Amino acid sequence: MNDLVARYIYDVTRRLPEENRAEVKKELQANISDMLPSNPTEEQIKEVLKTLGNPRVLAHNYLGKSKSLISAEWMDDYLRVLKIVLIIFGTLAFIFGLIEHISHPEATKLIGIILEVIAKVISETIQSLIRGFAIVTIVFALISRYASPEKIKAWEPSQLPKLPKEQVVTIKRTSSVAGLIFTVIFRVLLVFLLINRRLYLAWTADGEWWVRDTLMFNDAAVKLFVPFIIISIVFVIVTYVTKIYFGHWNKVVAGIHTGEQLYTNVIALLFINHKPLLTAEFVKGAADIFEVSVTKMQEIFSGIAIVISVMIVLGVIGDLVTTWIKTLKVKA
Repeated sequence: MNDLVARYIYDVTRRLPEENRAEVKKELQANISDMLPSNPTEEQIKEVLKTLGNPRVLAHNYLGKSKSLISAEWMDDYLRVLKIVLIIFGTLAFIFGLIEHISHPEATKLIGIILEVIAKVISETIQSLIRGFAIVTIVFALISRYASPEKIKAWEPSQLPKLPKEQVVTIKRTSSVAGLIFTVIFRVLLVFLLINRRLYLAWTADGEWWVRDTLMFNDAAVKLFVPFIIISIVFVIVTYVTKIYFGHWNKVVAGIHTGEQLYTNVIALLFINHKPLLTAEFVKGAADIFEVSVTKMQEIFSGIAIVISVMIVLGVIGDLVTTWIKTLKVKA
């Protein structure tokens, strides 16, 4: 099939419901074939496509008349823009709201802070989504009402979009948004806990509880690593925004993802294996709870650090190998 014809059919069918696309594609192929001579030139193809008209209008004709606020000929663009705007508005409101309310909580108790942050962040995110929906809907309603029909009809085949690449591995935008939200939540909470550095150690035996409130991390280690973790939050936001923007794996996305994974996990390895990471008070408290010597407790923590480090390294290797296989994958 000629490239221009294929692009024209794609531009029409992409605006239609999934269940109608195959049938309309066959019909358009047959119609265009009937309108063209046996060995058409590029100019003859362009003339036929111009005769058929703007793909947006043709798709609207297939959909039939609509009395909705957004006319059918603009609905595909409306939904596409709305999805992008809601992702951006919702993600930004969630991330910055989370950082703001964790940094400046009004409550004083831990459970109060958690409930306050959850309630305020959800409320602000919903408000942001409503604003985004309203803005996009109003803009497209005005376009639908006042867009010049002559301008829509003044269409040229050169305006046709390129065909989507069939050999790429797509990235679901919903998965990217979810990944962004949960990753940022985890890292913001990590920074919050590192800065506060207090942890309740609890142990129970025979129905009795022992609880200790003690500093977990050394002040020097916290001051050293917190700035790098904050940078990793920025890095991960850039990575997920890139995934959302492209929507499929390519060398740019894979390169940024690789850089973020290497940076984040190198910082994690350095942090976990930093000496001294844990305070002597924390190690002593843990040793008392588990009824072992301080030396034995230090050996246990060192062993845990080694196990976690091995898991991180294996996880990163597996993730990056999978990432580049998906990026360089070519269908036979």
